Amino acid sequence: PILSGSDINFNNTVDGTSDLTVNATSGNVTFNGAIGETTPLTSLTANSKISLGGNVTTTGSQTYADAVTVANNPILAGTDITFNNTVDVAGKLGIAADNVNLKGTVTTTNDGTLTITNKVNLNIEKNLNLDGAFIQNGGGTIAVSGNITTTNDNISFSDPVTLKAPVNFTLGDATIAFGSTVSAGSNPLNLTAGEIDFSGNVSGTGALTLQPATAGQNIVVGGIDNNTSALDLTASELNLIQNGFSSIAIGRSDSTAKVSIPYNLTFLDPVSIQGGSGTIALDGTLTGNDNSSIALNAATINLNYGINTNKNPIALNGTVTLGNDINLSTSGGDIKITGAIDGNHLLNLDAATGNVLVQGNIGGTAPLSVLNVTATQAEFTNGNIASNSGFNIAAASTKLGGNVTTNQ
Repeated sequence: PILSGSDINFNNTVDGTSDLTVNATSGNVTFNGAIGETTPLTSLTANSKISLGGNVTTTGSQTYADAVTVANNPILAGTDITFNNTVDVAGKLGIAADNVNLKGTVTTTNDGTLTITNKVNLNIEKNLNLDGAFIQNGGGTIAVSGNITTTNDNISFSDPVTLKAPVNFTLGDATIAFGSTVSAGSNPLNLTAGEIDFSGNVSGTGALTLQPATAGQNIVVGGIDNNTSALDLTASELNLIQNGFSSIAIGRSDSTAKVSIPYNLTFLDPVSIQGGSGTIALDGTLTGNDNSSIALNAATINLNYGINTNKNPIALNGTVTLGNDINLSTSGGDIKITGAIDGNHLLNLDAATGNVLVQGNIGGTAPLSVLNVTATQAEFTNGNIASNSGFNIAAASTKLGGNVTTNQ
C-alpha cells in the first residue's frame, strides 16, 4: 500500500508480506514499534522524514529519501538499504543487507556503535560521526568517500576497503583494524590511532601517513609484538605495504616519545620516520630499494645499524650518536646530516657519485674512531671534525667549515 498524509504515526508493530510506501506531505512519519518483525514486509519506502523506534525487517529493499531519526538500538535488515539523507541515532544501530548505501551523514550518540553487515557492497558517501565504535563485516566490499570519526572507539573493517576520495579516520587512542586489503588509489591515506592493524595488502599512489594518537606515544617500527602500549607497526604489517606510494611518513613531527626500529626493514617508496623532539633508535639495517629514499627526523638519532639505498638520498635530521661501526651507503644518492655526530666508532659515508653534506660538529663530544667519506662533493659546514684514527676522504671537491683533528 501507499499511505499519504500530513503526519503518519504507527503506535504499534507493522507486519505483512507487501510493499509499504509512506509519504508525510507536510510532517513526519513515525514508527514507534517494530516493522516486519513477525512477518517481514516486502519493501519499505519512506519519501519524507521518518522516525524509527524498533527493528525493521524486509525481504526486499528499504529506501529512506529524507532525514531519519533512530531510537531503541534497532537492527535494519533487508536486501538493499539506502539512506539518501542524514541519519541521527540515539544509541546503537545495526544494518544487515546485501547492499548498504549511506548517502547522508550518520551521527550516533549515547555510546552508539554502528555495525554494518554487508554481503555485497557498502558505500559510505558522507561522514560518519560516531559516539561509539564502527564495525563492518559480512563478506562484501567497502567504498569510502566520507570521514569516519569516533570518540576513542575502535574502527574495524573485516573486508576489502577502497578509498574513493581523500578521507580521514579519526578515533583518538583507539584501534583501527583492516581485516582485508586497503586500496587508496591516488588518494592520501592518513591513519592516526593508538593502534593500526593491517591484515591484507595496502596499496596506493598517494601519500601514506601512519601516526600515533598522541605526541607522547612511543612507536615500534618493524617489531614482532602487536600488543604493547606503543603504536606497533609490525614487520609483517609493513611488508603488506605495496610499492607505489608517493611517500610514506611514520610518526609525528611533534613527537616527544621514542621511535624504535628493532630489526632489519626494507622499503620500496620514499620513507620518513618522524621523532620530533624525541628519539629514534635504529637497531636494524634500513634498506631502501626501488625509489625509496630514507629520512630519519628527530632531536636524537641513535645509530646502531646502517642505512642503504639504491641511488636515493639518506637524510638524518638531528643529533646522531653512533653505537656501532656504521655504514651509510646510497650508490649515488646524496647523504645529508644536519646535526652533530658523536661516538667512538667508524662512520662510513659512501655516496659514490652523490654528494655528502654534514652541517654539525663531528666528534665534538666523543671523537669518532675513523671517518671515511666517498662522494663527488663532500661539504662539512659549521663544525669541526675529530677522530681518533683517521679521516679518509675520496671526493672530487671537498669543503671544510672547521678544524680537523685526528689521532687524539
